[in-house]
Amino acid sequence: MKTIAFIRLTVLTIWLALTSFVKDCGAILNQRIFDFACKHGFILTAKVNGPMFSLSASGKFADALVFTSWKGRPVVRQLVTPANPQSVDQQVARNIVRIFGTIQNFVNRMAALFPAERRDGRANTDKDDLITAAPAGQAWNGNLMKVGIGAAQINYDAAVAAWGGVTDKTAWTTAAGVLSVVIPEVAQIGADGVPEANMAAGEVYFIYVYTLYLMGLSALKDEVPPVWA
Repeated sequence: MKTIAFIRLTVLTIWLALTSFVKDCGAILNQRIFDFACKHGFILTAKVNGPMFSLSASGKFADALVFTSWKGRPVVRQLVTPANPQSVDQQVARNIVRIFGTIQNFVNRMAALFPAERRDGRANTDKDDLITAAPAGQAWNGNLMKVGIGAAQINYDAAVAAWGGVTDKTAWTTAAGVLSVVIPEVAQIGADGVPEANMAAGEVYFIYVYTLYLMGLSALKDEVPPVWA
């Protein structure tokens, strides 16, 4: 009986410690991009060893914690259920994720299919430059999105505002369509899941170049898209 009581007390102590930890993390993380950030490597969940006294664990626990695996490692995070998953803020976050997912796909495919092509005569592919620019221990695509969005979405909003000042938007859309790997329009969804107008391919391309500019990897040219050769 003493052994059982000790095990129960130990489990309770670990659960309380983990709950406190993930609540502290949740207070500073934006949950609407938490899962995407974890997947792409610029926000890590807490790594656990032998969770719940086993070699692995999965699923939710006490409606407070979620045990799963990420990149082959057992992790645990706070279980958060959005009060309104179809709110404007939720949809804005998903829209941004779609945009940067499209950009990531472009970077990957250009490096894989057209490794000899360079933007504005640079020595390396964009992917190689992005890998080099990423902080130690951080994935290039996660860092790209982190910089592109910025704290409280400040960098993304600045890119959209800068796009609004571009007079020849057609030039960017045309340029996006003639790249060796075409950058497409990106679907945008509004509140309650109602579809809105797609983001133009030219704006997606511009946001990508603007993000490279913030990272010191491009000289931003508002009116003239990059030249690839």
